[in-house]
Amino acid sequence: MISTGDPEVDATAMEIYNRLMREAAADEAAKQAEIEAAKKAAEEN
Repeated sequence: MISTGDPEVDATAMEIYNRLMREAAADEAAKQAEIEAAKKAAEEN
């Protein structure tokens, strides 16, 4: 990661980055669960 030279700014940027990555992972997991549920529903019909 690029450093701004200001540890406080760097820490804040890292917190934001980590939060966004967690949110993206959660979104992806939800999407995969929806796909699996749709596959299961299709197989039952």
